[in-house]
Amino acid sequence: MLFAADDDEIAFEHEDGRFLAFTRVSRVVDPKTNKDVPVPKDLAQWLRKHPALQPTRAASVTVGGARGKRIDAAPTRSETDIFWYPTGAMHANPDVRWRIIVLDAGGTPLTIVIGAPKVSFDRALGKTRPLLASIKFD
Repeated sequence: MLFAADDDEIAFEHEDGRFLAFTRVSRVVDPKTNKDVPVPKDLAQWLRKHPALQPTRAASVTVGGARGKRIDAAPTRSETDIFWYPTGAMHANPDVRWRIIVLDAGGTPLTIVIGAPKVSFDRALGKTRPLLASIKFD
């Protein structure tokens, strides 16, 4: 299982490896020390520079009226912990492509993480578009 039950996260997984998660990230795993640290002020920039997620592309996005950044990443090394939670860490796996959307939606960054095996990533993105288009923040 990729995601353990957590109070600040909703995650959906498919048996073929596709997943979609909505999470309020408050801690990340430092790639140099492998220890949990508070979320950086600019989470999108931190993700773009993360050595296990290189190379990455970023673009500005708006989801449900909230502005943010979209980071497309393909992990480059063995399974790496990215986000830290009391119940465990979110892992990046080199066989999976990720799209991470970091939104400013009232304080702690809201991240929407879409992932899938490389062969089905584009199809997974297509399946999430209607859901993302339906989101509205008050």
